[in-house]
Amino acid sequence: MNKTRLIRFFTPVLLACAAAFLYGLPDAALPGICKELVAGTTAGRQALVGSCWHAPLSTLIYLPFAWALPPVFAERAGSFLLWWFYFAAASTLLAGFVGWCINGKTGHLVRTASAGALLLLCGAVFIPVVCVLVLLLPFAGFFHRETRRRFFAWVFLGWLPVGYAAGVWILLNALILGDGLFFVRSLNRETLRRYKVAQSQPQRAGRLPDAYCLGEAAKYVDDRTEYGRIFVLGYAGLRALAANVNPLFTPNLDLHLDSIRDAYKGQDLYFLVPRPQGLACTESVFWRYPDIYTHGAERLLFAKSFGEWHLFQLVQAPSQEQLDEWKRSRNNK
Repeated sequence: MNKTRLIRFFTPVLLACAAAFLYGLPDAALPGICKELVAGTTAGRQALVGSCWHAPLSTLIYLPFAWALPPVFAERAGSFLLWWFYFAAASTLLAGFVGWCINGKTGHLVRTASAGALLLLCGAVFIPVVCVLVLLLPFAGFFHRETRRRFFAWVFLGWLPVGYAAGVWILLNALILGDGLFFVRSLNRETLRRYKVAQSQPQRAGRLPDAYCLGEAAKYVDDRTEYGRIFVLGYAGLRALAANVNPLFTPNLDLHLDSIRDAYKGQDLYFLVPRPQGLACTESVFWRYPDIYTHGAERLLFAKSFGEWHLFQLVQAPSQEQLDEWKRSRNNK
C-alpha cells in the first residue's frame, strides 16, 4: 500500500476519531429512534423516514450498535462509525467530481453519483452540495472531446443513483406517513426563518435536564388522574425518552388530535411540547401548529411548564363509561 492510499485511508479515520471525541453522536435523537425501531412501534418507523434533518441512513448505520451494545458503548462506537462514513463519503464525492472534470473517466462519475446517493440519505446538511455536484456531472463531460458526445449517457449514470435514493425516500414517506413529501415539509421559508432566529439566540442558562422534566410531568399527571397518557412530541421527545421506560409516555411524530382522541377514548390525554429552539423548530408539530408552544391548539388547554417543555391537556367530552361511573359514585353517596 503506497503513501497516497495510506493517507486516503487514515485521514477519514483520524477525522472521525476527533469528531466523535469532540461532538459525540451527530444526531442526539438516534438512540431514541433506534429504541422505537427495535420495539417495532409506529413512531419508530415514522421517525426513520419522516424528516430530512434526521435522515434514514444515519439511523440504519447506528441501529446495530443500539440493538447489540449497552448505550454507552453503542454511542461511542456508533458515533465513530457515523463520522467516518460522513468523511469517507464526502471525500469520495469531492474527489470523484474533480477527477471526472479533469480526467473524464467513467469510474469517477460512478463514484461521485454513488457517494451522492448515500449522502443524500444522510440528511439536510449534505443535500445542497449533493444536488449541485450531481446536477453538474453531465455538463462536466463537455470538458473532454471523448465524453462530449455522450451527454445523455452521463445524465443517466450521474442522476440515476440520487434519483433512485430520493424516490425510495418519497415512497417510504407515502407508505408510512401518507404524504410522500412529509420529510421535506419543514424546508419552507417560515420554518427556516424560525430556525435561523433560534440558532442566533444564546442557550438559556440553568436548563433543566429532560429526564427531570419528564419525571415531574409524570408526577403531575399521576396526581390528577388514573387514566392519564402523555404524548411527547417530535424528535426532541424521542431524544428525551431514549432512557425512559415509564409506560405513561408515548412518543408522537405526526400529531393529529382527532385521531388520537378517537384511538384513546376514555383516557385523559396530555401533550408535552418542546421549546421550538434549534432543530426542534423543524418538527412537524410546529409547521402544522405554528403557535402550539405558546398558545396551544384547538381543544388543547395549557396545564404547566416543566423547564423547556410545556404540558397541554386535551379537552374532550366525557365518554359514556365515565358518565356511568360518575353516576354510580354519586348514587353511592
